[in-house]
Amino acid sequence: MQDFRTKLRAMNTAPTADAKNAKFLAINQTPITFDKEVYKGNKKIPTRFTLIRPLSTGWGAAPYKQNTKIVGAKRLTELTYQGADHQPVMKMYSFEKVTSNMEKGPRVDDINWELRTGNTMVFWLDDQRAREIREKQSIEKIDAFTVCEIQVASRNTESVGKGSGAKIVEVKPCNFSLYSCMQDLDRFAPSLADARTQELMAQQQFPQIAKDLVPENPAFHVHVHHKAFFNDEHTAENGYVRLLNWGGSDTIDIPLETLARYTNLDSAYKLTACNLLEIAIATNSLQLLVFSNDFWRSPTESHLRAVPVINPESLFNSVIPSLIGTQTTFQTPYEITIDDTAFNIQIHIDPEALPVAKGPPPPTPDLVVTGLNVELERAYRIAFSLISAEDEIPKFFEGYYNASPSRTTSQENYKRRKLVSCEDDQRAKV
Repeated sequence: MQDFRTKLRAMNTAPTADAKNAKFLAINQTPITFDKEVYKGNKKIPTRFTLIRPLSTGWGAAPYKQNTKIVGAKRLTELTYQGADHQPVMKMYSFEKVTSNMEKGPRVDDINWELRTGNTMVFWLDDQRAREIREKQSIEKIDAFTVCEIQVASRNTESVGKGSGAKIVEVKPCNFSLYSCMQDLDRFAPSLADARTQELMAQQQFPQIAKDLVPENPAFHVHVHHKAFFNDEHTAENGYVRLLNWGGSDTIDIPLETLARYTNLDSAYKLTACNLLEIAIATNSLQLLVFSNDFWRSPTESHLRAVPVINPESLFNSVIPSLIGTQTTFQTPYEITIDDTAFNIQIHIDPEALPVAKGPPPPTPDLVVTGLNVELERAYRIAFSLISAEDEIPKFFEGYYNASPSRTTSQENYKRRKLVSCEDDQRAKV
């Protein structure tokens, strides 16, 4: 069927319309609250943002004076593409300090730095900044591991001399997830050691932003080993599920809220979500964006936390879309071993896509797999069963494949032009 497409579906795109400062896609490592009570007494609270991708340069230039257009002013940001994979890199410049904080002196060409995928930056929130974001975005909090659009501003040479040349000045949560950013994941370092080395090298290469970078809290990306499994003793009481044998020696915790969001399941269905991830592990479909923070480390918690991302192309690579409707069962070459018994994975797909109205819309629309209690315009009911010579576990995971038309979110302040036929266009000019 033509509506059963296993290609990655980036349903949403961040707006790239010019702003004053450089824009990036980034992901926060901890929850962010905008409750004014938290910031009483001029309290400042840091959070970490890991850059996913530079989006666009800003129109900010130097020198700058209010209400004055200065001939010869130079942009403070440049977007370049480096390496064989054309990785986007944001180059930023400092400027000379002047008496007024509302103005800028000339750009200093020799003082510049670069920001790219994988850099982790610190973001300090106080009462004033929290209030500005709360009122502008009409939000009370941002959950951990939320994809956000952030703006980063260059600072003057005095701040650069203190190692703090870049400043996050605006944060806006996006209405899409890492499933719309999967092409960026392979640009992250492949291990914790590589990520730390990369960030330490960035600090050394660009001392102008040494205090803005956080090499002790890096992020890295891994393809999960097909023998990985979840620890049966690490239960929901701790708020996490624990993954072992993923390809490294440390354990990784996945927060239940993140697990639910990235499997399109309610957080009450932790076991069902883990079943889906077990299928993804066995089919070499599971990837993780992993974050490290020693503050998380405890006798019951790991210093590593991760966002799980399922690749639908790998998950459904045994399904032949043209046979859907005439064939409902598809065998796969993959196995899951349970108590020394090898089970083959079998996929069942209903012959027809139908509307579904059993709950709210899925929280992550750019993931095509959902649970059962959702609302979808069109969907195929699917089930992954486990079959062995002696036993069978039917419907090890059951849910829907979202076959609703893919819709991208319109960019802000833009409206599609009115369509006019060639005949009408020519007639208007007569």
